[in-house]
Amino acid sequence: MVAKHWGEDRPPSLTPLYGEYDLNLLAESATGSASVVKIMRVGCQPEDIGFQTSMMQRLQSVQGVPVPDILPTAQGTLVAHASDEQGRKRLIWRLALLSGSTLNQHQLTEALITEIGAMIARMHAALADFDDPALDRSFKWDLCAADWIVPHLALFDDDTALKGQLAGLLEWYSDAGKAALAALPRQPIHNDLNLHNLMAVSHPGQGPRLSGLLDFGDALHNPRICDLAIAGAYLASASVRPVEALAALVEGYTHLETLREGEIDLLWPLMQTRLAVSLTNSGLQKQARPDDPYVVISEAPARALLATVRDLDPRFAGERLRAAAGLPSGLATLPTAFRGLHPMFEIEVGHLPVVDLTPDNLRLAANQTRPDAAELDAVIDAATDQDEGGRRGCLGRWGEARLIYGGEGFGRTDHVARRRRTVHIGLDVFLPPGSEVRAVLPGRVVFAGDRPEHHDYGGTLLLEHHPHDGPVFRVLYGHLSRTSASRFAPGDTFGAGEVIAWLGDKTENGGWPPHLHLQLGGSDAPDDPGDWPGVVDPDDWDLWAQLFPNPAVLAGVEPARVEALPPALSRMQERRKALTSANLKLSYREPIHVIRGQGSTLIDAQGRRFLDAYNNVPHVGHAHPYVAARVSEQVQRLSTNTRYLSELQLDYAEALLARFPDEFDTCFLVNSGSEANEVAMRLATTFTGRRDMAVSEAGYHGITQKALDISHYKFAGKGGQGQADWVHVLPIPNTFSGPFTGKDAPERYTAQAEGLISAIGAGSRDRALAACLLEIFPSVGGQLIPPTGYLSGLQRAVHHAGGLLIADEVQTGLGRLGRHFWAFEQQGLQPDIVVLGKPIGNGHPMGAVLTRREIADAFSNGMEFFSTFGGSTVSCAAGRAVLEVIEADGLEGRAAQTGAMLLDGLTALFSRSVLPTDVRGVGLFIGVEICHADNSPATAIVGQLVNAMRRRRVLMGSDGPHDSVLKIRPPICFCAEDAAFFLEAMEASLREVGLT
Repeated sequence: MVAKHWGEDRPPSLTPLYGEYDLNLLAESATGSASVVKIMRVGCQPEDIGFQTSMMQRLQSVQGVPVPDILPTAQGTLVAHASDEQGRKRLIWRLALLSGSTLNQHQLTEALITEIGAMIARMHAALADFDDPALDRSFKWDLCAADWIVPHLALFDDDTALKGQLAGLLEWYSDAGKAALAALPRQPIHNDLNLHNLMAVSHPGQGPRLSGLLDFGDALHNPRICDLAIAGAYLASASVRPVEALAALVEGYTHLETLREGEIDLLWPLMQTRLAVSLTNSGLQKQARPDDPYVVISEAPARALLATVRDLDPRFAGERLRAAAGLPSGLATLPTAFRGLHPMFEIEVGHLPVVDLTPDNLRLAANQTRPDAAELDAVIDAATDQDEGGRRGCLGRWGEARLIYGGEGFGRTDHVARRRRTVHIGLDVFLPPGSEVRAVLPGRVVFAGDRPEHHDYGGTLLLEHHPHDGPVFRVLYGHLSRTSASRFAPGDTFGAGEVIAWLGDKTENGGWPPHLHLQLGGSDAPDDPGDWPGVVDPDDWDLWAQLFPNPAVLAGVEPARVEALPPALSRMQERRKALTSANLKLSYREPIHVIRGQGSTLIDAQGRRFLDAYNNVPHVGHAHPYVAARVSEQVQRLSTNTRYLSELQLDYAEALLARFPDEFDTCFLVNSGSEANEVAMRLATTFTGRRDMAVSEAGYHGITQKALDISHYKFAGKGGQGQADWVHVLPIPNTFSGPFTGKDAPERYTAQAEGLISAIGAGSRDRALAACLLEIFPSVGGQLIPPTGYLSGLQRAVHHAGGLLIADEVQTGLGRLGRHFWAFEQQGLQPDIVVLGKPIGNGHPMGAVLTRREIADAFSNGMEFFSTFGGSTVSCAAGRAVLEVIEADGLEGRAAQTGAMLLDGLTALFSRSVLPTDVRGVGLFIGVEICHADNSPATAIVGQLVNAMRRRRVLMGSDGPHDSVLKIRPPICFCAEDAAFFLEAMEASLREVGLT
């Protein structure tokens, strides 16, 4: 039938595609061209297709609105008439196949959503004067007639929260929404901009870009804001931050077309109305077609989005969307000054001490999604001012980042780095339970009730205060007694100075230390205290602070005393620039103000937690409590040097040497890897009587001058001093992107290295090799695992030349590799000297050099070896504690297991990459190199991935000669949950940058 009507010699192969009512088929011709054949349902009339083809033809020439071409029949018509096997009349038409895939298969980036907004604006502009009588209709997807769902609320009897939410939404629609829509002008709109009707194509380094707009079958005349509400419903459902997704859509649209206040103020509730219609339709369709999976395709994300926004102050979305549209704020005005306030408490609270509940307070544990209430009690007790009669009180700050909020109510708890609400947006006044609270001004009660859930407000009042000379405002009083909540009813009035409440104890205030939570809002603030978040997402702080400003003045407190906002990042960068050199670099395009670490995470000044997959210095975990305790104890006991006898030094040296082969019997302790490499070179040159050193390409060995001299990464890089004549560089054996690839690459690299070693000093006895110093696994060189046989061949050549092999194990040692404590063990090597650095002290400045007695004896030539802090009692306490933690916590085995999970997961993810990649590593020493199709380094894409991961609160780095290798080397306490979170973020990031 298709071949006949489109004049093809051979029928195309047909593959069914989904259609709710019509039969859609992918047609592939013998020549390889592809198209979509649409066989319309029985009873479909020509005009049902006519308006679609006319709209598409109108849009064909509009740049940025990618609609498919309509393929005419052999007779030149757009629609063919045919009969099916039952003899029923069917209409058939055919569309060109667009490139890309539907949006549900892509990562919805801000850039893509903005592009969709711009496309909708172009489409609306092009269709503004288009007309077709068939568009004058109404059916179930008509948002101007969405109240058809009212009789079907019983579909949601199994979910009372959702049912109540939908009932409230429909009440808005009946009271205001429908009339507001009716007042707006109408024009042709698409009316079904869901993820399956939009297409995108991804390009490496660019991410997904819009490539297709499909299916005009639901088009009708309606206000244009309906298209944005429909598109926004589906885009927001697929976003972690739904309001921001909708804002990006609006920004894209209003870059080209203006939206009026009456339109933008409808968008947020109208988007939810579309979700309600979609859920109702799914419920009805499930009853009619229980075996059809398509009818519930959008149900789960719609339910999830509605649950996410259920308790969201609608002003938050409204203000964000107004800002995106370039419109002024619509918030109610708050008083510029509060005059004639009656004291809120019997005592003067303005000078009470301020308690520190930030992550800076070490008395409060970090990294807990269910914090310890006893810790909080102890901190409050310690901060509470005392008087002769006992406790007085203390104050908790507005804008303070806190890690004391636990449970799913503040964010997902499956990993500590998940997005959570952490910033307090009220004032806390900690006073004894039963303390009176008095009205500062007259007013009326908006809400009075008990919110008894754990970590909720407990007894709660929401009052509207009426100043004599200023606008009305609202105040939430939380954590009150049950009596306070039950003595009033909405609408009750009160006078200034009247006792309105008493502070509750833990049994009635949500489980908190007794205090008043005071929160200020405008007269337009929600009637439901559940929509007053006492704690907010730091990413949205600026907007929340406008909605709920500092209420301190109401309690008689100077606002500046209780504002806890951290300094702006821009200000910190300005100070840093003024105080330091420009070559002191920051990580990430958006720097992080880190104030605390614990385990495998770092915590910033606003309580965001980042999974640290990059910093190898805190080897057993940031701020490991055992290591910290041993160091703290020793600092308090004695901090001195190696000119005195110390069992700590001897015990640590013995414990460290016990981890090495028997021939290692001498240990030098210093302060860093730089110093350790300096000492190793001195040992080698003294022992051999030679000077020349062989090092690895892209190697880095420290910050001192001689360490820089042997660090190819530095001396051959920008600003480097060039290669010294006594330094010889061995190319890194990269079998993925280096000069030698293929099966014989290991042999060729080995022969190359052996040849370079044997050539050192070939023309002069004065230029013989002293040592070859290299990272066993090049880290700065790109997290490389050398090919089999390379290092053993290099070792033979070095020893044959009379030189020593120095293994720099700063990055790879101490159990990081999992099944081998040292990289030289994993490679079966016998180095003469081993260098260790910062990880051995878990961040305490330490370094060590391990060697044989004969080499150490040669070094003992009369010149004293002494390092003021090298081998200090404090350093030895730190080093010994690290070894003990590795053993006690089984971290070597964990590195093997977690590393294998990461490697397997990364291999699977990058196997789908459109660019060549190499996933490599051992244990928790992992790298992923990315090249372009021409084998050139994909430096820019690697940088995009690093920053995409940072936005998902995962920290990693990049390295390699061209900065084209993802560098993954977390603390070795990294666990399976960390690995799962990392891989989840990586999957999304790969899609964002267009690699998969």
